[in-house]
Amino acid sequence: MKISYLSDLHLDFHLDGGISFLNSLEIPETDLLVIAGDFMDVSITAIVAPLRFFCERFKNVLWVTGNHEYYHSDILNFNFIRFLL
Repeated sequence: MKISYLSDLHLDFHLDGGISFLNSLEIPETDLLVIAGDFMDVSITAIVAPLRFFCERFKNVLWVTGNHEYYHSDILNFNFIRFLL
């Protein structure tokens, strides 16, 4: 099994929400992509596009939240994000 791992992307610090950065990534073909911690400070409108970016490109994506994901959010937001994906 091939696993690729990304961590501490902090996409909220990019002016375009990290989309140009995501497009520049060269992630090899993988069985599982793990996005671990501090992906971005969560707002429902901001996080769905980057998560979809990965979900559309990889068969299996595991997102593990870090402390930054909880700065402006709560567990109800995460349940709603799962519904949107």
